[in-house]
Amino acid sequence: MLLVGLLEDVLESLDTAIVGPASTMSEALALAAGENFNFAVLDINLHGEKVFPVADLLTERRIPFIFSSGYVAKNVLPERYADAAVIAKPFDMDRLVTLLRGLIERTGGASTQTG
Repeated sequence: MLLVGLLEDVLESLDTAIVGPASTMSEALALAAGENFNFAVLDINLHGEKVFPVADLLTERRIPFIFSSGYVAKNVLPERYADAAVIAKPFDMDRLVTLLRGLIERTGGASTQTG
C-alpha cells in the first residue's frame, strides 16, 4: 500500500483527480467499465490475478494506461501489450513523472484510475 500512496501523491502533485484505487480484479473491472477517466495506471498483479482483462476493457474504451510491476522482465506482458509502457516497482520517480505527464498531455485530461 505504500506504493499506492506514493503514486497517489505523485498524481495529486500533477493536479489529477483519482478514481480508485482498486485492489481486486472485480473492483478494477467495475471502475474500468463504469467510471469516466482519462488514463489508468494498472498494477499487473492484483492479489494473484493478472490485470490484463482490465487492460483489454480500457483498450476497447480507448483509454490509455501504463502498467506497473514488481517484475522487471517485459515478457510478463502478453504479446498484445508488448509495446505498452511499464514502470517497475519500486518506482523511479523521474520515469514515473515522465510517463504520467505524457499520459496527461496525450489525453488532455487529469483524471486517472489506479489499480
